[in-house]
Amino acid sequence: MKSVGITGPPGSGKTTLWRAVTGGETKGEVAVVDVPDPRLDVLVEMESSRKRVPIQIQMVDVHAGARSAAAAMGELRKMDALLLVVPSFGGQDAAAALSGCGNAPHGPVAAGPVDHECHGNPAKSQGSGCEDNP
Repeated sequence: MKSVGITGPPGSGKTTLWRAVTGGETKGEVAVVDVPDPRLDVLVEMESSRKRVPIQIQMVDVHAGARSAAAAMGELRKMDALLLVVPSFGGQDAAAALSGCGNAPHGPVAAGPVDHECHGNPAKSQGSGCEDNP
C-alpha cells in the first residue's frame, strides 16, 4: 500500500483536507482511504467477480503526530508521495507562506539546498553532493 504524507505551512488547510479525504470521522494521524476508480466496476462486471476490492492508499497527517520539525522531516522521508497544501484563500499569497515556513516547527522542512544544474550532467555532479539527488 502506498502512503501519502500531507504537509504544508500552519493554517494552510491541512486539517480541512484531511477531514475531506478521510470522511471526517478518522481519529489520529493515519487513515486508509479507498481510491475511487470507475474502471473497477467495468472489470468486476467483465470478470463476473463476486468481490469488489478498491485500491487503497494510506493518508498520513505528518505534522499531527510529529513532536518536532526533525520528527516531521523523518516521517516525510518515509512517504511514497507528498501532498503539499498551500494557503490560497482570503487573499493570502501562497509563495510568501511557503518561503516563510522553512523554519516553522509545523511547516515543511527542506533537506538542504538542491543544485538543479547538476542533474543529468555527471561532470557537474561530481563532489557537489548531487549524487544523492537524481
